[in-house]
Order: sequence, then C-alpha cells, then structure tokens
Amino acid sequence: MAGVFIALIGTAVVGWAGWERDAKKSRDGTTVPTAAKGSARKLWMGLGLSIGSGLLSSCGNLGFAFGGRISERAHALGAGPTGAASALWSVILLPVFLFNFSYSLYLLRKNRSAHLFRLPGTMHYWGLGIAMGLDWMAGMAAYGAGALSLGRLGASIGWILFSSFMIIVANVLGAFTGEWKGAPTKARAIMAVGIVILTVAIAVVGTS
Repeated sequence: MAGVFIALIGTAVVGWAGWERDAKKSRDGTTVPTAAKGSARKLWMGLGLSIGSGLLSSCGNLGFAFGGRISERAHALGAGPTGAASALWSVILLPVFLFNFSYSLYLLRKNRSAHLFRLPGTMHYWGLGIAMGLDWMAGMAAYGAGALSLGRLGASIGWILFSSFMIIVANVLGAFTGEWKGAPTKARAIMAVGIVILTVAIAVVGTS
C-alpha cells in the first residue's frame, strides 16, 4: 500500500510539471488561451472525462485479475506464460477494440476526413500507427506474462509497476522528442522529482 501511495504522489507531481510547462507556453503566446478554446464548463468536463477514463482503464486489469481460469486453461493446453496471458487478453480487449474501432469510424464519417488517409506522404504515419499498436500489444503481453509469473499478487503488484514505468518512459521519450523544449527550469525540475518519486514507488512495490 505504501508503494501505491508513493506512485500516486509521483503521478500527481508529473501532472503538476506538465501544468507548469503548459502555463509557460500560454503566457508566451505559443498556445491558444483557454478562454478561446471553450468555457470553464468544457474544461471541467474534459478533466472529468480524463479522470473517468483513467479509473475505468483499470477495469482491464480487474478482468485480468479475475479471469484466471482462462489463462489456467490455456496453460493446461500447453501455453507458456505469454500465451496464457494472451489468451486472456484476447477476451478482455475484444470489446475495447470494437468500441474504439466503431467510434473512429463515426468520427471519420462525421468529420469527413477519411480521404486524408489516402493523401500522398501519409504512408509514414500509417507505419507509425501500426508500430504503436504492435508496441502497445507487446507491452500488454509482456505485462501479462510478468504478472502471471509473480503469483497470487501479480495483477496488483504488476499493474503498479507497469503503470509507473509507463509514465516514466513516456516522459523521458517526450523529453528526447522535444515535448519539453522551451519548458521553464521549474517545470523540468518538478518533472525530475516526479520521475524520482515513481522510481522509489517501483522499488518499494518490488521489495514488497
């Protein structure tokens, strides 16, 4: 529980760093002022949807934690840890895929933007999109195999490790790709502190 609490603090600190970075860009005029983007009501609605999305995303791990009979059956049929975890993910992620696929089609039709994917020079982005999907699924498969190998508490311990390390890697890669270019020293320092706290959380959870 201490590791979970530390991870929550680290996540909040990382979010604070992003807030400081975006506030600096807004003051410099490099982003559109909030007032021009919409009302305060829309802002809070967006925050609510983001928080709700984060909370509901954990339901996938609940399915993994309580769907052990599927992975056990796959293991009994000769599958290793990765195969057993993939058998369970195929059931959990199927409705996720259908929902996202349907909503994407809806947006393409609503915005009449499907033709943009056939423009010259878009093959590069097709490749990046496919690579993102493959990397994401590979990460989930690796998490599943690791969680099963950790035993009874694998889904609990593994998810904290998975989420914390994902935040760390995403922000480090963001720094290398220019996401933090021009950010104030304060924001960079806060981000560094957040990453250190998440690293401590990983160590605490791993020790437990």
